[in-house]
Amino acid sequence: QHTASHCFGEIYPDIILDLNLLASNVEKTPVYYPYHHGLTGLLYYPCPHPKGFAVIIPGGAYQVVCAMGEGFPEARRLVQRGYSAFVVGYRTGKEAAYPAVMEDLVEAFHIIGESRNDFALGSGGYLLMGFSAGGHLAANFARYDLGYAHYGLPRQGKILPSKNLSEVAASVFLGSAKGRF
Repeated sequence: QHTASHCFGEIYPDIILDLNLLASNVEKTPVYYPYHHGLTGLLYYPCPHPKGFAVIIPGGAYQVVCAMGEGFPEARRLVQRGYSAFVVGYRTGKEAAYPAVMEDLVEAFHIIGESRNDFALGSGGYLLMGFSAGGHLAANFARYDLGYAHYGLPRQGKILPSKNLSEVAASVFLGSAKGRF
């Protein structure tokens, strides 16, 4: 007989820690914010006294969103280092044609901005972290002509379009977006 802990643990060793952290915040604050007709959403990992916040875009070849393997673990690690974190869901498959995925990321930023008083964002600006397809999306968002400026959003402090960089992220967090959200 296999338990959920056993099955998930073989695939993602820390998934139980990641899910428990998310679940522990449910009674304190909403942790899931759906958008685009409920097909996508934003997961919030609060930090009690954050230095800043991170927006994490998991990969998945624009076919799936690998939140369990890429988003949740990085969010937990960043919270442990003093940053609130958001894991972004985006449309996949046939629904993922450009600019749909960029619009999903922009909608996530609108939710953060419109609900900033409900979130612990800190004053250190934000970091954008992407994995694989999420790294591609993060890099396009960092472009002035296609991304943040085109949608009237503040520029990220740092961008890390790579994998497993939460330790680097914590050390390079400060950037130009201080106080903009």
